[in-house]
Amino acid sequence: MLGGITQALTELPTPQSVWVAGGGAAYFLQAAEGLFHRQSVHVAAEPMHACVRGMCLYGKRRLMADLDALRA
Repeated sequence: MLGGITQALTELPTPQSVWVAGGGAAYFLQAAEGLFHRQSVHVAAEPMHACVRGMCLYGKRRLMADLDALRA
């Protein structure tokens, strides 16, 4: 699983910091630190809620972008 994530991340610019969220985030912390040895790696205070909040924000931004496109 981490191999696939690592491969997908090679196409992105190098992050300054990495946040791990979701179920089992604390278990993946050491692996994430190994993958991102030059960046600071953090676990969200409430990992499961962080995922839900992130998806809500993504959905809201996507909806606003779609509405703006319809208005144009």
